[in-house]
Amino acid sequence: MKLLILGGTQFLGRHLVLAAEASGHEVTLFNRGQTNPELFPDTERIQGDRDGGLNPLKGRTWDTVLDVCGYVPRIVRDLAAFIILMVDHQMTGLFNATGPATPLTWGQFFDQCEYVCQANTELTWISEEFLRRQEVGGEDLPFWLGSADQGVMQADCSKAIRAGLRYDELARTILDTRVWDEWHGQPKAGLSLTREGELLDAWMQQQSS
Repeated sequence: MKLLILGGTQFLGRHLVLAAEASGHEVTLFNRGQTNPELFPDTERIQGDRDGGLNPLKGRTWDTVLDVCGYVPRIVRDLAAFIILMVDHQMTGLFNATGPATPLTWGQFFDQCEYVCQANTELTWISEEFLRRQEVGGEDLPFWLGSADQGVMQADCSKAIRAGLRYDELARTILDTRVWDEWHGQPKAGLSLTREGELLDAWMQQQSS
């Protein structure tokens, strides 16, 4: 099958290309050529921009066009495999393709991170009220949601699982994410070490007062 993938060189798109080519599909990439242009040298690439730069696509046809936007490395490999599975079987529909398959607490997740990364980490659990007072927001803790938004992390993904969504082992995902993070360097989002230290100091002072 001939597939046109928009992007295809970072996060979800990158794994989508790998999954598609592993399944024997003929892949064409459409992107601006600015992110990881050295990837997939043997794959056809059309340079353009979805925002007003679609002329290079005129006169071409594909069996399926995949336009995805995934910027979180924790689930992209599983999601890419699921998307290609849907293409192979020509399945359509709306799916919550989140994870994991069974409930996972932050405590369990951090314990697994510490074990896989062989880190000697001391966790400090801080209240939501304190974080609000300190004006900690989404850019500081991208995966932290307040109590009012808990439902976002509880989306029912059983329909996607029945359709074939499968999850890699958590330990492998953690290790691969660490490798990815080390290769990319300091992330653009998240607390700096200085800000983290300030918050911990303020929390400890509050607890001792």
